[in-house]
Amino acid sequence: MKKRKLHGKITEEVYKKEVDRITYRDENNKKVKSKVKSNKKKYIIIMIIFILIGFILLLYINRYYLFGREYVYVDNLYNLKDPIQEKASGTKKITIDGENVFISRLYSYKIQARVIDTKQYIGFDLLNKLSPEDMGLAWDFMVEDRNIDKINCYSHSNRLLNYRIYDNSWLESAGGRERVNQRVSNNHLIPADKTVKGKLLSIKKGEYVELEGYLVTAYTTDSDSNIYWMSSDTRTDTGDGACEVIYVTDVKWLKQKK
Repeated sequence: MKKRKLHGKITEEVYKKEVDRITYRDENNKKVKSKVKSNKKKYIIIMIIFILIGFILLLYINRYYLFGREYVYVDNLYNLKDPIQEKASGTKKITIDGENVFISRLYSYKIQARVIDTKQYIGFDLLNKLSPEDMGLAWDFMVEDRNIDKINCYSHSNRLLNYRIYDNSWLESAGGRERVNQRVSNNHLIPADKTVKGKLLSIKKGEYVELEGYLVTAYTTDSDSNIYWMSSDTRTDTGDGACEVIYVTDVKWLKQKK
C-alpha cells in the first residue's frame, strides 16, 4: 500500500509538471508566433513605405520627362536650320550662395538641334551651380544617324566637347571638317530658374530639342570667384572660347509632323 501511495504521488507530480511544461510551451509558442506575425507586419509596412518613397523619388526625378514636356512640331527633323540670333542688351544680376553673378545679354538665341552629348556638373563650385550642364548639339545634315554616327564624342572635360572623326572618306563627302564643325556646338547652359534647370537635366542624348534664351557674358566682380565667361557669337569658330554660353529661358522637345 505504501508503494502504491508513493507511486501515485510521483505520478501526480510528473503529470502536473508535464502539464505545466506543455502549458508554458504553448504560451511561449503563441508569444513567438505573435512576435513573428507582428514583425512580419512591420516588415511589410516598411517595405511599402520604401516602395512609395522610391516611386515618389522616381516621379520627382523624371517629372519633366513624364509630365512637363512641351513639344514643337517641325516639318523635318533631319533638316533643322541654323540657330537664330538677334542683337540684345541688358544685364541681370543673380545671387548664388550670397555671391553676385552678372548676366549680360549679347543676342537673343533660339536653336533647334539634336543632342549628341551631355555633361552634368555637381558640387560646391560657383561655376557648376551657375551652369550645371554642358550640352553638345548638332543641326542641319549632321542630325542624321548616318552622319552623327561618324562623330566619336570621347570626352567632355574642362568644359570642352572633344570629338574625333575617323572616316576621312565620309568627312570629305560631307564637305570637310570646317563644314562639320559649323554644325556642331558645345553649349554652357545657365538655367533661368528651377523649372528650366529640371527640364535641361532631363534631356537625354539623341533627343531633339529647342532651347531659347540669350547668348550672354557671365561674370563676377568678386576677385575670389573670378568668373568671366563670354559666349561665342558665331558658329564658325573652334577651340577655347568657341562655346556658346546660353542663358536658357525655355526648353521644348521637337517632334516630326505627321
